[in-house]
Amino acid sequence: MSKRKKFLKKKLQDYVDRTAPLRELHSELFPEESDFLYDSYADAQDRARGVSPMNQEYIDRVNIRRREMGVKPYELKDNSPEIDVLNMTSEAMFDSWSYCRKVLRGEIEKGTKCNVI
Repeated sequence: MSKRKKFLKKKLQDYVDRTAPLRELHSELFPEESDFLYDSYADAQDRARGVSPMNQEYIDRVNIRRREMGVKPYELKDNSPEIDVLNMTSEAMFDSWSYCRKVLRGEIEKGTKCNVI
């Protein structure tokens, strides 16, 4: 293996190691964002056409939990509650990755509401 390849491989591994806590926390707090990884072939085709295989009750439960944490709603549909539609563009809410970064920096406790300052 060339020196350059070894160098790049080490840099990549350093990045993976450095971001592991963030990725682990994100998958723990927001598993709905990786649901697509477990899609069947038919589900993947539906998603490609813009049809979500998730049922509305599940999405609503997820969005209630996210709203309580101050995180923007996930995967809105035509029949989503109006409060989630309004919060989608709200600057008073964080995206899920920003929320996890704040938890890891100790700015907020895991699972508590995060308010914009």
